[in-house]
Amino acid sequence: MNNAIRVLKKEIKTIYKDKLVIPSIIILLIFTAYGLLDTTSANEMSLTNLNRTSLTISLICANVAAIPAAVLFAIITCFTLSRDKRKRSEFMIQSTMDYNKLNLIRVMSVIFYAFITVVLITIVSFIVQSGFLNIKFEAFTNIFTYTFIIFFSMIFAILLCSGVYFIIQSMDVTFLTFGVCFFIGVGSSNYLFNWINYSYSIYSDFAGIQPIAKYIIYSRLFQLIGFLCIFIIGILFRNRYKLSLFKSFSINIKSIKVTAICIVVLVGAVLMYIKEPYTDKVDAAVRHMKNDEINKSIILKEVYPTSVINTKNETISCDVKYVFKKDYKEEYIDFKGNIGLNIKNILVNKKETSFLNIDKDDNVTIPVPKGEEVEITIKYDGKIKNPAPAGFAGYISDDSIYLLENSNWLLRPMTKEGEKIKIKGSIKAPKNLTVVTVGKLENVSEDNEDTVWNYEGELSELNVGIFASNYKIKKFKSGTVDVEFYYSPKHENYIKNVEIEKQINNILNYYENTFGEYAFKKYPFKIVETSQYKTGGHSTANVVTIAEYMFNREKSALKEVKGNHNMFIYYHDMEILSHEIAHQWWGGGVNISGDKSWITEGLANYSAYKYLDSEFGKEAWLSSVQNWQRKVNNPNKKYFEEKNLKDRIPKETQMKLGLYDKKTNAYMKVPLELIRIEDEGKCDVKKNLADLYRKYKMKPLTYDEFLKEMKIAKGELNID
Repeated sequence: MNNAIRVLKKEIKTIYKDKLVIPSIIILLIFTAYGLLDTTSANEMSLTNLNRTSLTISLICANVAAIPAAVLFAIITCFTLSRDKRKRSEFMIQSTMDYNKLNLIRVMSVIFYAFITVVLITIVSFIVQSGFLNIKFEAFTNIFTYTFIIFFSMIFAILLCSGVYFIIQSMDVTFLTFGVCFFIGVGSSNYLFNWINYSYSIYSDFAGIQPIAKYIIYSRLFQLIGFLCIFIIGILFRNRYKLSLFKSFSINIKSIKVTAICIVVLVGAVLMYIKEPYTDKVDAAVRHMKNDEINKSIILKEVYPTSVINTKNETISCDVKYVFKKDYKEEYIDFKGNIGLNIKNILVNKKETSFLNIDKDDNVTIPVPKGEEVEITIKYDGKIKNPAPAGFAGYISDDSIYLLENSNWLLRPMTKEGEKIKIKGSIKAPKNLTVVTVGKLENVSEDNEDTVWNYEGELSELNVGIFASNYKIKKFKSGTVDVEFYYSPKHENYIKNVEIEKQINNILNYYENTFGEYAFKKYPFKIVETSQYKTGGHSTANVVTIAEYMFNREKSALKEVKGNHNMFIYYHDMEILSHEIAHQWWGGGVNISGDKSWITEGLANYSAYKYLDSEFGKEAWLSSVQNWQRKVNNPNKKYFEEKNLKDRIPKETQMKLGLYDKKTNAYMKVPLELIRIEDEGKCDVKKNLADLYRKYKMKPLTYDEFLKEMKIAKGELNID
């Protein structure tokens, strides 16, 4: 033991004398300071000029510094392990001591410097945050982020390069292998393989780190076990001096301890991957493309959901009654759920029944008796699962609840929906949270440590979300609309400085004057700040959600001159805000049914474009329109337009490309086509949209009816 410690100290000194580790540490400290001080370096609009807090900047900084940290410590590891070969002393060392033990000590010495680097990064972060930025330093947040992101990325690089070098004994091949794994770690769509940094949002001033922390911890544990497996396999296959790989392995495998550990670690990694508990491994959007057939012989009329949310366990329990009208002979009703929810009980016309779930996914089939009306009550509970820890459709945490309708927290009947669906329900949540519901709030009552929020409404679609946090509420009147604005008290100064309330008022007035009165006049229009974990915005019935970064910038753009970078960011934020509010007219007020329902996204973009032009002028919308044109004319579209190329692509990839093509059509091609038709004088788009809105408000219409009301000939609108 004493000898091992003595050798470890010697190796630490030797690495120091190699003059590689100190410059590497200095480079990483420079990256750290740069990441802490310059939020404009982010390659994402949601990060650019984000307001600095200890949480947001430490997470951004860690994500930036993790990349050079992994690369530099991969280099240090290779140079350390290849020292004997480079100095031609390998045979002498192998013949005088346990070479496995020496290699382990060398790996430990490199890990020692990785630890020192993280400690220095934390110290630099403390100095910059407290001394230069005047931000309260949150010790736990910084230690957590720098440990789980930067330190672990260095550990994984060290283990990977060590394992490969033990087998190959070649720096070139080791670097090449590291390079391949590096690009997988940076670009993988599976969060379990993002071993360097994270390609999804891991920061939220609004909701804290809780919603994402479990993904970070689980992925790091899985990756640690995986790279330990590579490291131990490297020990088992370590190339002995002047022996073949097979002969070396036959000698190394005699170490029962190493072999047993390797088997245990390998089995552990496989089980962790198979049993991953937090995500739905099948992309819900792709799954639903396969199974989203609507039974038009059954009509949903009423829904009565009773929901209880437990933020400690991150669970939701629901007891939901559905009322349907149907053709007499219909014997089954399908529901879409969330794969994380478990059905406890089903009543059909108040009698307990079973259900079918043949595919073991989120599809539930319930047998029903013959007759023209049926009442189904479903009890279920569980944790919401998302396809990936990005663009959350739903999460539950101590400080925030975010459940979009497409999380299917409320099981969705795959039936036709009535022109008006009556909904009456309640939500029980902890007292520290203000719950925002669809429709209107009827009353609020207390139940021990919880609050019960009772609500009701009439919806054109069963789009029901639940949003909750420690909100401050601002109520005001805009034209004929009663507005309720829910936002974080942390961001009040920025909201006032950029006059968000004024912009909401201006947008609503513009749309009412241009298209017609607000559709949900019986209910208040609710605009709600939500977390960064779902970027952009969303519209659910009479509720619009907007991600926190648009209410939490570092600077007020209104104090800048036109053409300034901050004004460009401000226009971007106002475009999203006006787009989501436009959905109260297109998608909420008027909904196009059938396979062209996505056109409402294009109508919302067109409406936002017209508002920006009216309010700010060409400068506000020019870059967005140019971006639409670039994406519509993307040459890569040939992969899903040419059949001979499309047939070579896997079916699931084809479906994802189809989703991308549909999204491009919806968000970009539709508004471009409407602008073209308008510019060519073929159609008065605004006037015709206003006429269409008045005629079909709170009613569905088909695509053919849409073209007829817009006075557009078939084929003129090139969006197929």
